[in-house]
Amino acid sequence: MKFIINISKLLINFRQWMMLKSMRSSFIH
Repeated sequence: MKFIINISKLLINFRQWMMLKSMRSSFIH
């Protein structure tokens, strides 16, 4: 169970990071 929770947390963090990255790139351009 813990392992699955960790994976979900990583996925959420990754999604937020990608969103920030895309926002930043769009903001620069």
